[in-house]
Amino acid sequence: MAGIGFELQRLTHKGDMTSHMRAIFHASMVIAGPWLMFIFCILFISLLTEQKLGLPMLTGFRTKLIYILGISLLTSAPVLILAIRMASDAIYFGKFHLIPQLYLSALNTSSLLTVIVAAPVLFTLLNVPLIELLAIIISCIIANLLWIALGFSSSLQSYKSVSLSFATGLLLTISLVIYSTAHHPSELHLLLAFSLGFLLCFIWLSIQVLFTFPASSYIFKETREYLTGALKRYWPITLAATFNISALWVDKIIIWQSHEGELLPSGLRHAPAYDSSIFIAQLILIPPLALFLIEAETNFFRNFRSYIRTITGHGTLFDIRAKSQELKTEAIYTLGRLTLIQLGLCALLILFSPLVVEYLNFEYRQAALIRIAAASVLFQFVFFAASTTLIFINRNMENMLLQLAFLLLNAVCTYATLYLPTEYLGFGYFVACLSASFLAVATLQNAFGRLDQHIFFQARLSLRPNSWYEALR
Repeated sequence: MAGIGFELQRLTHKGDMTSHMRAIFHASMVIAGPWLMFIFCILFISLLTEQKLGLPMLTGFRTKLIYILGISLLTSAPVLILAIRMASDAIYFGKFHLIPQLYLSALNTSSLLTVIVAAPVLFTLLNVPLIELLAIIISCIIANLLWIALGFSSSLQSYKSVSLSFATGLLLTISLVIYSTAHHPSELHLLLAFSLGFLLCFIWLSIQVLFTFPASSYIFKETREYLTGALKRYWPITLAATFNISALWVDKIIIWQSHEGELLPSGLRHAPAYDSSIFIAQLILIPPLALFLIEAETNFFRNFRSYIRTITGHGTLFDIRAKSQELKTEAIYTLGRLTLIQLGLCALLILFSPLVVEYLNFEYRQAALIRIAAASVLFQFVFFAASTTLIFINRNMENMLLQLAFLLLNAVCTYATLYLPTEYLGFGYFVACLSASFLAVATLQNAFGRLDQHIFFQARLSLRPNSWYEALR
């Protein structure tokens, strides 16, 4: 994200509580703006229209949103992380004319990938009717485009615009849903209102990106060569993004197919008790992740750049190792401090889980499931922070293997719990997060121990011929 954290830290250095809260709020929008918009849309729509629409229609609409969120994340993540990595390279080397080409290519590729993935899954495997299939695919494409736009617009450091776009989109969505409920109450009209709100956010952010980096020309063949060259070097992070999103959803897909799952008239399956409990717990990930964004993109990045400058400046072996140790100490300290914050939030959710169940009108048994999910989220944060730090120090292969391990652990452990009593629902997710977090921390410790050798090895790799590197030079 090319220095995104420095503008956020500028806010925190003002010293007052309001500036700190603004920094965390803007970082949260950058990390999970569309996801938060999904959740707030569901919340407000349920509160304002449940009596008019009825529970069956609201359930069908909420389930469609869950599928839209999952598919859009799965198809946009690998494209976005590759495009953002290339955009960071282009900004670093001052090749700003490449940014609009990368942006437009990412939009086209992710849209095509959405159609390729969504159509067979929804039509062939789930037997979704054609009209609803088209509505869901269009909504998936719009949500997909929004993820891409958010990733690029964050590099502009205009956080007020990002936050305002989501606030305006949310207000538009809620207004259109209320109008639709009064005049044309149906799942398709609700989906249309939702898509229009997301479309407004996408147009807003796209205008900002393309006005900042005007597209003088767009050559498809040239851009394709750049993407091919970058993919040869950065394919581990592309696969890692795919594995990561798959890991976040594989437990839900397995539960949907079990006795806990329910089949809707639209052909979609869901498990309301499990889905809602996990989503509530995962909400408390956002504040620590926002703080991690601020810390990692500023203090850690500053220390890493100082370490690299020591190497490129022909520093002594003693100086290089001292900088390496300083980098490791800062990373471990930050990880520990943020983990304590996450621990506090998880403890609060565990303590007040009965009140959450009562307020949201959940089933009573969901209180235990929310507690398990809250404990899982603690270790999921550790896994996320440790594996993301590996990307900062260019250990992309190790990060990819960790994401694959998390995917396999979550799938196997969740499937194993299907043979246990219902009280063990959610334990598969917990064991997967716990195991993956220990693997990630151990891998990070090992990576810091061999950091010097790895950096010199990566410098040698950068000398190999590559179409993307040639464009940067």
